[in-house]
Amino acid sequence: MFDQFHYFPLVKWKRAERMAISLLDPTVKSKITPIIEIIPIPRDLDTGEQTKNLEDHVGSASKTIETAWG
Repeated sequence: MFDQFHYFPLVKWKRAERMAISLLDPTVKSKITPIIEIIPIPRDLDTGEQTKNLEDHVGSASKTIETAWG
């Protein structure tokens, strides 16, 4: 169960945040639960169309979360 020392950081899932999460010591990871905001699907600058479909975007994000968090 969580106590008053448990931390819930809001993390935008960009490269620096992914790197920071992956470098955390396991004892620190046990005291936090990140709330992860996945960045929007990128758009083509010329057409304005999304460069990925939703399924691919969420799939790749979940893989990076698993890799960084464990």
